[in-house]
Amino acid sequence: MKIKELLNELFNAVAPFRWTKSTKTHAMAKFNVGNIGYDVDFSAGLGHDWEFIFQSVTQRHVPISGGRTQSMSQKSFKLTGTRNEFIVFATVMKILGDFIAEYQPNSITWSADKSEESRISLYHMLLTKFKPKLQGLGYNIESHASDRDFASFRIVKTGSKAPDFDAYAA
Repeated sequence: MKIKELLNELFNAVAPFRWTKSTKTHAMAKFNVGNIGYDVDFSAGLGHDWEFIFQSVTQRHVPISGGRTQSMSQKSFKLTGTRNEFIVFATVMKILGDFIAEYQPNSITWSADKSEESRISLYHMLLTKFKPKLQGLGYNIESHASDRDFASFRIVKTGSKAPDFDAYAA
């Protein structure tokens, strides 16, 4: 099997997900891969421009009085190290596509910590892989490596003017 065919197969494996919030200014989807949950969160920003984040959510049990434990969620932007990144990112891209079809935003912006080079490389690879689909939805891809600690990514509706990347760095 060629590398391209393998990547296509890997990115076609999408985990089941559900929308848990859908308003004019906020949308959230949740899914699980293995024993780790993920939140994909969209928030309306300036005009019809949106920001999105996704993070892993693990449950841990904290002792409370009487020998009982309480389940608490712990959210993280860090890599999970489970080697499920292709399923996770394919699911995130499916959620992103569904969000675009429903909300038709002018732009969607997100960022990655520059210290996580593998994540930034994966974002570039994902955007390259999904570029034809995004263009089919009427969107172009932009990326920006700021002087700060983050690399920013954005998809922009063709013909729309998105805010400057630095508007999101405040």
